[in-house]
Amino acid sequence: MSKNLTKLILSVLFAFNTIVADAQQWLGRTTGNYTGTYGIYNNASSIADSKYKYYFNLWGRGVNFYNNYLTYNAPIKLNHWANDNLYAAGYKDYNGKMQIGNDWLKENLNGKNKQFSFNQDIWGPAFMFPISRDWNMSINTRQRSSLQMIGISEGAARMARNGIDSNQFASIKNKFSANIQSYQELSFTLGGILSKNDHHQLNGGLTMKFIRGLGAAYFKGDQLNIQGTVSNSADINGNFQYAYSDDQSVISPFNDPYGLFSLNSRGAGAGFDLGLSYTYRSEKLKYKTKWACDRNDRKSDYDFKLSMALNDIGGVRYNRHSTLYNFGSTANNSINASSDLLNGFGSKSQNGFDSIGNAFARLGAAKSTGFSTSLPSAFNLQADIRFSKHFYTALYWNQSLKGYNTTGMRSTSMLSIIPRIESKSFEFSMPITLSENYKNFYVGAYTRIGPVFFGSDN
Repeated sequence: MSKNLTKLILSVLFAFNTIVADAQQWLGRTTGNYTGTYGIYNNASSIADSKYKYYFNLWGRGVNFYNNYLTYNAPIKLNHWANDNLYAAGYKDYNGKMQIGNDWLKENLNGKNKQFSFNQDIWGPAFMFPISRDWNMSINTRQRSSLQMIGISEGAARMARNGIDSNQFASIKNKFSANIQSYQELSFTLGGILSKNDHHQLNGGLTMKFIRGLGAAYFKGDQLNIQGTVSNSADINGNFQYAYSDDQSVISPFNDPYGLFSLNSRGAGAGFDLGLSYTYRSEKLKYKTKWACDRNDRKSDYDFKLSMALNDIGGVRYNRHSTLYNFGSTANNSINASSDLLNGFGSKSQNGFDSIGNAFARLGAAKSTGFSTSLPSAFNLQADIRFSKHFYTALYWNQSLKGYNTTGMRSTSMLSIIPRIESKSFEFSMPITLSENYKNFYVGAYTRIGPVFFGSDN
């Protein structure tokens, strides 16, 4: 079957090499007593009894990739790609371009649905400060980008990777989605002590988010059947939605992640987080001063802490240069893929997503202007037990509240145990995690030395 049709299916289902967003949580950085402004992304109440009087974050970046379909099987080791002139010379053509073999990525064929994910978080300047004896406030900036796909059948994944001919058929009978999205947050967090005595303390926190939508695209539905035919076409039937802003707004945040205000806005939205935390101390507080933050470095004398949070409730509305197609069918319909179908993605004067949208319009899909996406809403519970002065163990559970065919990025459902050693100037933790909807086991490591931190959940 024609490569053009293969590209069409690949672009629609896999949206630029199909990668699905199950966001990295940075568990080592966001669950200790010295999290500063990073802790608010898990629980807004974390700054209520911060061990810092003031905290300023300059910059942080996290990147995460996952897929359960393709396994790296190339003759070149991953760490050798950094010096490809030495290790990859035998795999280049006469123009110096890499000749990547089809067998360099091995398929994992087990009959199960496939997921792909890429997520990037950039934490910009943030500042936390006290506003009273019992309350702290922080001003935060963040940029989030994700590519995601979830609920894709193995047959559809194989068709997208290997091409299609008249004998091939792919079906997705469950709910599925493919999403690409980038947006920036300006948020304000207020956290403080709601109630306390010598042994018990209840903290609360609220984060209000104002969102600048940079770009988004999605393809979702609850059924999709594709049957390869002759003459450069395929019979398609199902129920699905396809929406997008212009292609440059979708691609630019990935190519220029630090563009900040140079990136154009295509939408706007708002959201909020809510958090509560309870601490128990078997001994009375060791300090009583007018301003509790005067002795913040001694705020780790609890026996255990319990926390709960509801995060990322809200959404983004895209109106400028944004298009939505709705399609429902009980009969077969045919797309004729022309040779220039995807040329728009390489043109500055044409929106590449329009080419695919026009193909859906020929199927009879209803077209409208503007669409909405929801934030990656999630609920989490945390427990933190202090075994000695510097040794703690945390339990973290995060559950996504979004279905498989919802729009916008999606938080990962996960369960983690996080033992850690911490002090004011040094911290080391080792998250042990069941991630990607409790399917994959990871062991990570995280280190903080003074103000500098680094590590990975996997």
